[in-house]
Amino acid sequence: MILSVFCTLCLLVGSTRAASGWSYSGSTGPAFWKDVSATCDAQRQSPINLYEGDAVQNPFTPFTFTNYDATSGFNATLKNNGYGVKVDYSGATELTMQGGGFTDTFKVAQFHFHWGRTSVQGSEHLISSQAFPMELHIVHYNSKYSDLGEALKHADGVAVLGFMYEVSASDNANYADLVNNLSNVQSQGSKIDLAGFALNTLLQNSFSNFFRYDGSLTTPDCQEVVTWTVFKDSIKISESQMEKFRNVMDGNGNAIVDNFRPPMPLNQRVVQSSFTTGITWGYASNVANAGSASKWSEYYGHCVDDAGSKQSPIDIDPTTVYLDKSINTFTMSGYDSAQGVNMQLKNNGHTVQVDITAGDIRMSGGGLPGEFKAAQFHFHWGSDSTKGSEHLIDSAAYPMEVHIVHHHIQYPTLTDAVAQSDGLAVLGTMFEISKEDNPALDPIISKLTDISDPKTSTSMDTVRLDTFLPADITEFYRYSGSLTTPGCYESVTWTVFRKSIPISEAQLAKFRALLSADKNAAGTYTKMVNNYRPTMNRNNRRIVATFLIGYGERVTYSAVSLTFCMLLAAVQRLM
Repeated sequence: MILSVFCTLCLLVGSTRAASGWSYSGSTGPAFWKDVSATCDAQRQSPINLYEGDAVQNPFTPFTFTNYDATSGFNATLKNNGYGVKVDYSGATELTMQGGGFTDTFKVAQFHFHWGRTSVQGSEHLISSQAFPMELHIVHYNSKYSDLGEALKHADGVAVLGFMYEVSASDNANYADLVNNLSNVQSQGSKIDLAGFALNTLLQNSFSNFFRYDGSLTTPDCQEVVTWTVFKDSIKISESQMEKFRNVMDGNGNAIVDNFRPPMPLNQRVVQSSFTTGITWGYASNVANAGSASKWSEYYGHCVDDAGSKQSPIDIDPTTVYLDKSINTFTMSGYDSAQGVNMQLKNNGHTVQVDITAGDIRMSGGGLPGEFKAAQFHFHWGSDSTKGSEHLIDSAAYPMEVHIVHHHIQYPTLTDAVAQSDGLAVLGTMFEISKEDNPALDPIISKLTDISDPKTSTSMDTVRLDTFLPADITEFYRYSGSLTTPGCYESVTWTVFRKSIPISEAQLAKFRALLSADKNAAGTYTKMVNNYRPTMNRNNRRIVATFLIGYGERVTYSAVSLTFCMLLAAVQRLM
């Protein structure tokens, strides 16, 4: 009897899953949609987190909407489909969209909503990591196809306009009719015609600020045929109106809430914006937008330090480093000469940077994946000499670190290389305090007063790049990582040298006197200090060293080299 009841329950559960196929939670939730359609696990899925810091500005043409203000000549039917509510369009009068970067005309097929159980979530897209209580999708199909079903078979078939909502203290009068009719579609499959309804009454007045990217439907079968337009400006709605949406029921008599798909990976796609996002970043917490480094990940997608990421800098723990004696020596061309090389010194608001404006300085070997050309070098330092370097070695910080940035020669410029997995190679050298000035730094130190203000630059006498290398460049740490500033692209082969170079406290004081682009509460520029990113998670990255740490230094490389070091130590004790 018990077995019979159990089998009956299994059949009921199985039939429920087969009937619905997918849902927004549990064993048929978004994580399992790939079992419904393999496309749901493809590379151009929607929704996404629209990181404003990464968006590329594009001056799109203005939108033109036809019959969005019409109130007759068509049927607008409000339906409960068990996943939410939508309004289907039919009839002779067509609502169309042109412009906005589209060359074709698109017809409105339907619109629908996604919302949360509370107003801290509900939207499918995020804008710079922020969720909204609800999101409206107006689904259009390309007019060159007969209907939405046919359009879903073509890469240019569908255009969706996405609108975000924000909660206001008072009701939105334009939503009164729609919201009131939600009581007529409480159960799955119920529907009602909306009389005298104009689509434009649901929308904001301006359509100039939006994001654009290529993506997919956000429900199975997740076809990657959608050109997405997500508007920055939100629509007002009250909590009481939101509650009416949350009272709509699914086929099991449960309230429909949290009917949104989580953001999907951007992968290699580019998000464009029709406007200047105005995102600024810095190192101080009082900077607007992505001020402190801890907030970069909200505005720049590659700055996210999660499981599997390869972000920099890191704390190089010598106890987990692997010895690799197979790495050959560097071959450096032009590092020991200033001839034919021109440089420009600038305060870019975040650091002192020296651009190599003329000359051909290159390096290869050293275990690098090809030949690399030097493009610029820059510095990171602290407010005092107990901190300042980006990388730590055995949890120890240095007062300053210089980064010499190179791009792979197969990419014409640094800009071309920055997003390529093998695009960049950076040499990192630590500074240590010396009693005397380092005269090799004079070409830079003597010019710092000319760039005391942010966004200023000056010419300078060319300095040899080997000035910023230790005497022994055969001993270094190597790992795969990222840029240490937004957009944090994971395209860097890092070389961090074992030995340091000298700088005096007086010379460091010249760097600390510069002004950054960060402003305090009074609106004045702050001192350019502590311009370093905190260390990131190592995750499962392999860090190698080209040298064997001597007895008495805290390091092991592997089980084999650990045994060797222990034997060496024992021999030395007996001697």
